[in-house]
Amino acid sequence: AASQLQSLDLTSYEGIPSQVVGASVTATGNFVLDLKASGYGIRGDKYIASGEYIYIKVSVTPEGRIIACETVSQAESNGFGAACAEPWFYNQFSGKDETTYTEVDAINGSTFTTNGYMTAISKVFDTVKILTGGEQ
Repeated sequence: AASQLQSLDLTSYEGIPSQVVGASVTATGNFVLDLKASGYGIRGDKYIASGEYIYIKVSVTPEGRIIACETVSQAESNGFGAACAEPWFYNQFSGKDETTYTEVDAINGSTFTTNGYMTAISKVFDTVKILTGGEQ
């Protein structure tokens, strides 16, 4: 059974990164963050890019270790950045922390998608520090 989620009011915290669009805390004190990433859909060719963000859900401990990561939605290029929705990609972030989250395989031929995703993931750690009142 899913644990109870309590939604957090992000407006009551200072410095929450713009990539973080929602946050909840579980009954056991872990955080669930909803993020938007600027992949090719936002930053790519204006005639081809979808104009859509990549939406990501990340569960993370108060100590900043990722429990699980999942791509919720994306409109990246088929055959390229759309791989961000594949478990082989997003599951790589499970168990990672601020010092190891970059140790993942990039999506071949999809620099914008990979970089946008990584930037969003990097904001998980900043956000947890803010939510727990720790140092930034």
